[in-house]
Amino acid sequence: MDNQDLKRAALVARHHFETGQAVLELESAKHHDHLIGVKCRRIIEFLDEDIEVKHEEISRNNGFQIKDHAFIIYGICSNDARQL
Repeated sequence: MDNQDLKRAALVARHHFETGQAVLELESAKHHDHLIGVKCRRIIEFLDEDIEVKHEEISRNNGFQIKDHAFIIYGICSNDARQL
C-alpha cells in the first residue's frame, strides 16, 4: 500500500506547510493544530479545546458552518532563539 492508497482509504492526511514541508499524519478523531519552527522546521502538534470552541463561536456568529480548518502558528522555537 503506498501513500496514495492510504490517503484514498482516509487513513492518512497530507499537510503542506509554508516552510515547504509536507507531512503525512494518521487520521484521528481529534482535530489538532500545529506550531512550526521556521528556522529548525520542527512541527509540534497540539490540541486546545478553548481554541476549538472559539473557532466554532466565530463561525456561528458569522453564519458559517465549518467543514474543515487549519490553525498553524509559524515562529522561532526556544532552541533556535538561543542561537540568535
